[in-house]
Amino acid sequence: MTPCRNSPAFVAEAIFDELQNTFAPSRHLVVQGAWKSDTPGGRLLSYLVAGYTKNFKRPYVFELGVEINPANDDLRFVAPFRRDARLPQTVLIGEDKFIQRANAGYQPEQSACDEIISTLFPEILRDFPNATEALKIRLASVVASIKVEARFNPTRVGSRVFVALTERHQRATLAASY
Repeated sequence: MTPCRNSPAFVAEAIFDELQNTFAPSRHLVVQGAWKSDTPGGRLLSYLVAGYTKNFKRPYVFELGVEINPANDDLRFVAPFRRDARLPQTVLIGEDKFIQRANAGYQPEQSACDEIISTLFPEILRDFPNATEALKIRLASVVASIKVEARFNPTRVGSRVFVALTERHQRATLAASY
């Protein structure tokens, strides 16, 4: 059975196909040492795709990515696999050293996170007006965490964060970039 075109499974498969097309020409760069700061088996890029079935009864979460193979001579494409939808509130994949430091209250990461949240929260209120207060707080926290990692780890993490939410009652999608 082919998944619906807007289902999480379909989106994850489409990203996986594009990931292979994008990275295929770069496979030889592993042998040349282009990612020498990464260890064999290390993840270069991760995606987490989350969503619901068409009737919004069941959540689905898929992870996929690309990593350096254990022999350190090629890339390994990690096909989408379903994760337990009862994930903890925060799922960390990829670069997260400074996110963890901020979450543990270490300085200067914690202060940077607080500063980012205070700047970001009014934008989230504007961009997602119908979201619950709890969801808005969670969005601000997640976006700020990624931005903290980007601030302290700029060579490995980009500073733009794209958020898309589907409002299930109106079946409308809202998106914003921070």
